[in-house]
Amino acid sequence: MGKSHKKSAANASGKAVAKAQERKETATKHATEYLQRFTEDLRLESQGHLEEFLKKLKEVPPGDTGAGDYHSVIVQHTEQLLECLQMKETFAIETSKALSTAANEGNSVGHANYCKRVGLEELFRTCSRTVQDAVAMNMITDPQAFNDIMNLQIEVNVRSRLRHAYFIQKRLLKDIGQQLVIMGSESENAEGSNGEESAKQPPTGSTPEPPPAVSGGAPGLGLVTGSPESDALMHSTFS
Repeated sequence: MGKSHKKSAANASGKAVAKAQERKETATKHATEYLQRFTEDLRLESQGHLEEFLKKLKEVPPGDTGAGDYHSVIVQHTEQLLECLQMKETFAIETSKALSTAANEGNSVGHANYCKRVGLEELFRTCSRTVQDAVAMNMITDPQAFNDIMNLQIEVNVRSRLRHAYFIQKRLLKDIGQQLVIMGSESENAEGSNGEESAKQPPTGSTPEPPPAVSGGAPGLGLVTGSPESDALMHSTFS
């Protein structure tokens, strides 16, 4: 009787370990897929903003800006960035090179100053932020890309901004992970009944605690959607 009980316990323990390992592998698979989708979404978002920016740029009469042929220069840089973003496999490296070229050639007048004169400063900053975020997330998804980009012969300020964006995106993923832990944790007040859980009702006369405040997320999730660091990243890429 004792041996049979020990054997059953050992089998149950083995099955539990196997199930735990299976859940871990599934979680890793889903996390990797999430990062890949997140990176692709950012790439497409930045591409969309640049397409809108380019369209508005081409609507600006070059002679009205007082910048000579600088209008054609920024149009050329924007078109180059768009081409790089369309290279799915190597977009991060090629986009980093294009950002460096734009920063180097744009110093004479400054892309940001030009955009401010023609009323496109806000859209320009949005393009700068989303392009940097897309490259940063790719560096997280593919660690080799991080090493390759950091070792590129690119403008120091561009490398610095991309590195900063990389760590900001890391913090965002950490915040998302913390929220998932909270959402997936079991309530200490949960009561099991035939494999089901039901939350214990609050004491009579008590007031339920409200869910945490949320900015831009579903009520009660407390999602972190912004930070001083990410706001600080909203500066010009080219100036």
